[in-house]
Amino acid sequence: MISIGTRKSELALIQAKMVKDAIINKLNQEVTIKGISSKGDIDLVSPISSFRGQGVFTSRLEQELLEGKIDIAVHSLKDLPLEQPDELEIVTVLKRDTPNDVLLIKSDNLLSTSPLKIRKFSRIATGSIRRRSQLKALDPTIIPLDIRGNVHTRVKQLETEYIDGLVMSAAVFDRIVLKIAKNIQMIILPLDRFPTSPGQSAIAVQVRKGEYSELREIGDEDSFLITKVERELLGQFLGGCDSGVGISITNVGDSEIQLSSTYYLESIGTSNFNRILLQDNTINALKNRFLKFIASENMDSRTSDSKNNGNSILFLTDDETAAPYISEAVNLGYMASNLKIIEYETNYSLLNNSNVIQSWKSANWVIISSKHAIPFLNKLQQQFPKSKFKVAAVGYRTSEILRKNGFPVNIVSLNGMSELQLHLKEVLSTKDKVVYFSGESYTVSPFEYVDHFKVYSTKYLSVELPFEPDYIVGFSTKGVLHVINSLEKSSKFNWIVIGKSVQSQLDELGIKSKMAESPTVEGIVNTLKKELETYELQI
Repeated sequence: MISIGTRKSELALIQAKMVKDAIINKLNQEVTIKGISSKGDIDLVSPISSFRGQGVFTSRLEQELLEGKIDIAVHSLKDLPLEQPDELEIVTVLKRDTPNDVLLIKSDNLLSTSPLKIRKFSRIATGSIRRRSQLKALDPTIIPLDIRGNVHTRVKQLETEYIDGLVMSAAVFDRIVLKIAKNIQMIILPLDRFPTSPGQSAIAVQVRKGEYSELREIGDEDSFLITKVERELLGQFLGGCDSGVGISITNVGDSEIQLSSTYYLESIGTSNFNRILLQDNTINALKNRFLKFIASENMDSRTSDSKNNGNSILFLTDDETAAPYISEAVNLGYMASNLKIIEYETNYSLLNNSNVIQSWKSANWVIISSKHAIPFLNKLQQQFPKSKFKVAAVGYRTSEILRKNGFPVNIVSLNGMSELQLHLKEVLSTKDKVVYFSGESYTVSPFEYVDHFKVYSTKYLSVELPFEPDYIVGFSTKGVLHVINSLEKSSKFNWIVIGKSVQSQLDELGIKSKMAESPTVEGIVNTLKKELETYELQI
């Protein structure tokens, strides 16, 4: 009698049964299945990225295998860390199903399938670093949202809540019958643009070393070799399984094998998304070419050969926010700088407030009005660490900073608190404990039962231009009006603004402006590019 250990989820039990049936049919042995709860099954709130390097879905199975409580462990291969206990090994993998990811998206948010285009600022749910970076490469305005739960729960959230799309493994649909609403379309994402996690869709059989070698008969040699090489190549990247790397190896013809990979690197003020596509006749040749490519790449720096075009640009924001915009503007040939016009002071004394502390400890939802509340949230988390809570945020930039600081992002409003209220009404009940952190100017709480604390204040600074800019980029209505009121000849500058409200204020003052394509670095840079092209045509 062979005892199989597996997670208790529906998908994991189906995969274990596939291994069981293969053993019965090919080896004629009796098999039992034992369901085991993993850390990832118990904690269904914390984002997957917060469990980096912990084998969140596999460590409990490995422990039972080491203790002899089960004979073999069945895993989704992509969940297994690269480093396994010395006493264990992967003896085989079953024939691999479809390795692709799929995008489930509401029809209103899908603009075209070929090429794939989706509506700007679509909220796409995925807990994967790799998938987030690939989505951002597709459209920088996409707002990634964290999501947890089994496949049925995730699809139901897409159908009934504020989510516009969801990325999942295509293999889920090979193994589970899922009913999808008519207003949701399923797009299979091509591996050359969306390579998946090494080993994705492969079912791995793990044993104690030297035992059950006969199980190799139930596996598929090609799938075993290909996934082994994918995982070996993943090991070339710092961070391994947690590095957000996609590597997929597939047959593309009778005699050719294709390797596609994406990796994402981030440093202060810059981000670098890289794509590799290689083809060769053998898997070893592909492997060697990939290793040579990685070895020759300077993966920690970016260079620019752009020349100054004679134009200057000034960003009306703080140093941290301005850094990526300035970097891209300089690459385009602009002389660029920023001007800090508002100072934000965080009220850290509230960290000693018993009401704040109690509300924070009991809350399962946190609402953040702007990025300026995040320093307080960071300190609060440091002093009173907690997990298993969800975050709702106002603003695209706020959501990005929250994620970089390690917080989950579950709801994002792009149109202020009123829109956020609508989203929250879909998910909150009177049983939820909600704490809301805002600035002093925010006077209305989203709901009566929300604990509201004003954790920062604002102070306007004197305006002294570091140079006479050709272009000024304004990020907020209050900031732009402050600069205009401080400058006598503000109309002589070319204004690029973020948001219709800022542009409306300038229109009322008789000042012409151009609205950025989006509030992202890419959106402003694209607007600048068009301005630069117009300038070059004029001269």
